[in-house]
Amino acid sequence: MSSSYSGYKPKLPRILAVLVILVLAGTGLAMFGVFGTSGEVFPQVPPGFVGIMISKTGRPLPPGAVVAPAVRPGEEPYQGIQQDVLMPGWYLTGYNPYDWDWSYAPLTQIPPDHVGVLTRLFGEPLPDWQLFADENPADGASGIVRKGILRKTLEPGTHPINTLAYDVLIVPKLQIDSGQLGVRTLRYGKLPTDAKALLSETGSRGVQKEPLAPGSYYMNPFAESISPVSRQSHRLDLGIGGKLSFPSSDGFEIFVTGTVEWSLQDEFVPLVFVKYGTSEETETKLLLPATRAKSRLQGSRKPAREFITGTTRQTFQDEFARDLRQVVEPEGVHVHSVLISGIEPPHDIAQPIREREISLLEREQYEKQKDAERSRAALVSQSEIQKRPEALAKASARNVETITEAKREQEVDLIVAQNQVDVAALEREAAVKQAEAIRATGLAEAEVTRVRLTAQAEALKAKVAAYGGGTAFARTTLFEKLAPRIDSILSSTDGPIASVFEQFVKEGPASRPAEKEEQR
Repeated sequence: MSSSYSGYKPKLPRILAVLVILVLAGTGLAMFGVFGTSGEVFPQVPPGFVGIMISKTGRPLPPGAVVAPAVRPGEEPYQGIQQDVLMPGWYLTGYNPYDWDWSYAPLTQIPPDHVGVLTRLFGEPLPDWQLFADENPADGASGIVRKGILRKTLEPGTHPINTLAYDVLIVPKLQIDSGQLGVRTLRYGKLPTDAKALLSETGSRGVQKEPLAPGSYYMNPFAESISPVSRQSHRLDLGIGGKLSFPSSDGFEIFVTGTVEWSLQDEFVPLVFVKYGTSEETETKLLLPATRAKSRLQGSRKPAREFITGTTRQTFQDEFARDLRQVVEPEGVHVHSVLISGIEPPHDIAQPIREREISLLEREQYEKQKDAERSRAALVSQSEIQKRPEALAKASARNVETITEAKREQEVDLIVAQNQVDVAALEREAAVKQAEAIRATGLAEAEVTRVRLTAQAEALKAKVAAYGGGTAFARTTLFEKLAPRIDSILSSTDGPIASVFEQFVKEGPASRPAEKEEQR
């Protein structure tokens, strides 16, 4: 809705705005106004309110109209309550007290977790087939406004609503918990193509095929309804004398105690809801009759005495669970488990049957004990007979072990002796090779010494030949050795040189001819 009136606006003189505060004694509402040059008061909408304008001029309202209808541009507006409201603020032009009257209404507050449903109080009546005033797109295209409930809702928050033109109904949101699914039923839209179908196509009136997941839904309760259905497991108790009993094949009444754990299959929740209702109604209308029928069918096949033993109880439980699943699971109910905790026949026959069964069990136990004693005696005899071959086998095994051990020791000794012989041969071969190596080394060293000495002799021989003889070579060698030390030798009175000269002194000149002879 717009915040100001867009229709006819009368011409006004120049206005000098002055703010005036008026206190409403009846409601305590502060009402503000602005005075013009002629003393007239103009509307000023206080915070938290909307202004509802009432035109004093214009065409009369059509018959039956409560609110002034909208007009096209250029048409004369209608007098009476206007559809649009004024938002909080001052309005110094367009609204003078000679042409307008006004009132104030609080802003519509939609609290959290709630939704607002609008009912239009003006417009043309709805056709018989139409549920909501804004349902038919053809009305909007042709400019027809109809009164009635609007399908579009108001979300939580603050909304400027003309309370003289609309009625507001505030309803809580719908919450589907995590252990539930929502079955959605549309109350508007096209009719389903198959009138006999339990579920409608998507968008058609009736129960929808797809269930709603857990969550919060801000929906118009007049447009659709959502029924939460539990998706958790349920337990059906089968009590004695209460819910489940059946006659045996010999005509005795048998009472059963136990539990059936079941839940709805998610994809079948809408269908189960349409056919049977809530989970409690499904249990009453489907589960309980099925358990009674299948228990009678299975129980009537056996006499009462067979329900005393435990094996019959397990067989009855398995067959009962199988038949029950065949009936209820095609209907969308999943049976998790069936537990038969007790099967009680009438007391009048239970005691004699129990005593008879106990006697049969005791007799069977005695027979088993006798068979066990016979088996034990035969086992002892057989054990003694089996001991002789076992002893012979042990002796033979020990003999084989002794012979095998002796052979193993002999083989070990032979291997050790052979290893010693091989080691001695290797050591002899190594000694021969070592001797050969020593001899070769000696020969090589002798040859090296011979060659070296021969080379030295040849070198000495060549030197002697170069000096013309051994005496000259010896003299030259002597002079070479003495020359560096001649001063110290001549100055010393000790040593072999000095003794030579002493000899010359002692001998005198007589010895000189011999020296000459030696030189010759």
